[in-house]
Amino acid sequence: PGNDVANIYLNRTEDGTENSISNQILAYSTEIMTTSTSQGGVGNNGLLIPTGSPILFSGSFGATRTNVGYITWELYKDDGSTQTLISSAGDQSTGGTLITNTAQTTYTATGSSPTSDIYLNSSQNLILKVYIYNNRNKAETYSQWFDDSQSYVKINAFDLGFVNPKLQSPLSDPQPNETTTFNVTCNVSCSSGACFGVNLHLQTNESGSWADIGSSGNIILNGTQENPVSVGTVNSTDVKSANFTLYANMPSTNYLRCRATSNYDNANDTTTLFVTVKDITPPTITLNSPTNNSYNSSSQINFTYTPSDNVNLSSCSLYIDGSFNQTNQTPITNGAQNSFTGINFAEGTHNWSITCNDTSSNSNSSETWQFHVDLTNPTISFTSPTETNNTRFERNWIFVNVSAYDLFESNITFSLYNSTSLVNQTTSTTGQREINWTGLPVGNYSYNVTIKDFSGRQNSTETRTLELFMDAPKVNLIYPQDNTNFSSYLISFNYSVNDTSSIANCSLYGNWSGGWHKNQTAQSPAKETENNFSAVNVSADGFYIWNVVCFDVWGNSAFNSSNFTFSAYLPSTEPVLLNASQSKNDGTGNITLTWNQSAHTIKYKIYYSSNLTNFALLGESTSPNFTDTTFSGQKRRFYRVSAWNPATENFSKDYFGAHVYTLRHNVKTKNWISFPTNFSYLKTANDSLNEITNATAFTLWNATTQKRVTCNSFSCPSFPSCTDSNCNFEIESTRAYEVNINSSAPSQINWSGVGIVYPSQTITLEKNSTSFGKNWIPIWANSSISNAAGILSSIPEADATSRWDSSAQTSKGYLYIPAWNIYVGTNFNVEMEEGYEVSVNQTTTWQQN
Repeated sequence: PGNDVANIYLNRTEDGTENSISNQILAYSTEIMTTSTSQGGVGNNGLLIPTGSPILFSGSFGATRTNVGYITWELYKDDGSTQTLISSAGDQSTGGTLITNTAQTTYTATGSSPTSDIYLNSSQNLILKVYIYNNRNKAETYSQWFDDSQSYVKINAFDLGFVNPKLQSPLSDPQPNETTTFNVTCNVSCSSGACFGVNLHLQTNESGSWADIGSSGNIILNGTQENPVSVGTVNSTDVKSANFTLYANMPSTNYLRCRATSNYDNANDTTTLFVTVKDITPPTITLNSPTNNSYNSSSQINFTYTPSDNVNLSSCSLYIDGSFNQTNQTPITNGAQNSFTGINFAEGTHNWSITCNDTSSNSNSSETWQFHVDLTNPTISFTSPTETNNTRFERNWIFVNVSAYDLFESNITFSLYNSTSLVNQTTSTTGQREINWTGLPVGNYSYNVTIKDFSGRQNSTETRTLELFMDAPKVNLIYPQDNTNFSSYLISFNYSVNDTSSIANCSLYGNWSGGWHKNQTAQSPAKETENNFSAVNVSADGFYIWNVVCFDVWGNSAFNSSNFTFSAYLPSTEPVLLNASQSKNDGTGNITLTWNQSAHTIKYKIYYSSNLTNFALLGESTSPNFTDTTFSGQKRRFYRVSAWNPATENFSKDYFGAHVYTLRHNVKTKNWISFPTNFSYLKTANDSLNEITNATAFTLWNATTQKRVTCNSFSCPSFPSCTDSNCNFEIESTRAYEVNINSSAPSQINWSGVGIVYPSQTITLEKNSTSFGKNWIPIWANSSISNAAGILSSIPEADATSRWDSSAQTSKGYLYIPAWNIYVGTNFNVEMEEGYEVSVNQTTTWQQN
């Protein structure tokens, strides 16, 4: 970075001899003496020659005659098809620099400065052209010495670098409450040069693709917060940061990342921040039915209510007379009417309320409403001194007295008729029980008394006739309750029945074993107590319905008001994992998982995690396969499958794994990798060489011989043609490997693999007879080892370990010095996709942990 002198040589090598060229130029003619081209491009990410930069030309020249030759220098940018002039000193005529000496002499000239920024990418070159104009009327000979130290062009330019954005804080995933603010800080550095016009962006993939956070969405910018934030020029020694103040706008889960853009380079941070905006608003509940202070003539009450929440409701519970009654058995519809049905009550006054919880553990309760249950018709009968039927008296009055009762009495009506019409009708709401009709003319009369309650029930005395009231039986299903799940086929059924008359029989109906049918009948069951039928074997997995019908001695019959549903499923069998595949092998494709069919299973649940703990539900499938379309952008993902039915959930013992490897080159091309997951399609080194994009060599370390064994694109013999250093060896779970990638490929390549995760392996670590004990080892997918110190602690016989830094293409080591009882070197972090080198002081076995 900065202003450097770039010497453009004709050749890349020096032979110790000063080279020159002589050329006879005709009178008043211009000839090109030399053309020099830079080799292999310029800079790391290119070169920037700013507007107005001074450019100095220098060269060694001689002539057969003085003061007649003029030098012109021209500097060009070459993109392979077009040459663009950057600077010149001279005009290929007398406007050039005059050669004033016949002997070899150094001449310099200041070239024209660029009028705009000149950018050369890393594949473009500089071309220097040198001309001499002969200003004499005769031909003259001119010489140029072009590889001495005084032949050059000096350019003030900047070596351009690469922007490297990184999430600075927070380091753990935040969980802000809705309507609150929180901060995220991003920083940016510039590697291998200077970066100009750098902006830091904070992005989210809320819409399905990454975009800058703005003024709308789940998470938005707070107040006057800008996005992106300009941090200007970043040099290779700088780290600049920007803080973003964000507003948690809506309850949600979101991924955030940092992005850097500049005039000549853009990059995204591979680290993402998972932000959970927590819901703190409780639900609201509106009671619908039964209305407040209503009267009901049935013992079975249905309760309807309308809950509302700004996110999602998780449960609603019914409270009767201040005590918990039940929680919803079916999913709750947010903002719509929901219900609890078929609840039986004793006669009397009751109250009800609803308490609801949302998925964020916010809770709220409705107001409490009162309702009355009236199950009994009023009672009424004539009492003394009311006259008996068909009696005759010599008087002009009739006295009537009744005995009547109802808990919720509304009114009582006394009616008197003659032979043709109504004579008098008196209604009382104050509990009147007698009346005396006087002044009646001679004639025939009839009378009766009717009592009514608030629920609409009524009863009357006789009017020359007998009135009979008969009610149908009332059936209540007790066990199993609606939507009960069983893990066996043997089911017991209990019920109760009530009626004003005796019960003749009750029969169990169900849809198992051949459709809806009568299963068994009980004769003369007891009323108002729990009765049971003999246990039934439903014989197969499934969802079933049942009900009970009862007949009284008068032939009246009734089922329970609704059928009850239950399920019977034997425990599901364990799903055995079979295979994993990917649509692309660069980490951007979909992952397809397959496993065996499990018995007694309705569906399969697929869980995922970035480690082998803390699994979360990813999706469900009714077939023994599943495709994950959300893997792109992850470094790794583990999967676990369960076989599910309403009664049981059985998990697979094994795990699927998907891993993304970032392979790099930087002059050198080495990468150390290992396979925590069995990529079953990679059986040999040649398979791996062909599978990994731009791979040129695949190498293992033979700990027995303490030698490298390589398979490359030029030679990869199979047994028995192998040598001790060249072979198409088999891939093993107990080894780590080295991959070289093509230096002409992009500097960073993503490659991915999928399969079933290896269990912990027992690995033999060798120190051979030559006293060398170097071994390349893999890390277990569920390893507790997090750094180099953990490797040495896990292997007591190990005295040193190292990691290959593929970005810098250098090794980083950590070793123990027994004499001083200290550790020295870099205590590097450990990733399961990388391979590591361990030196042991004696042959031993190591169990991955």
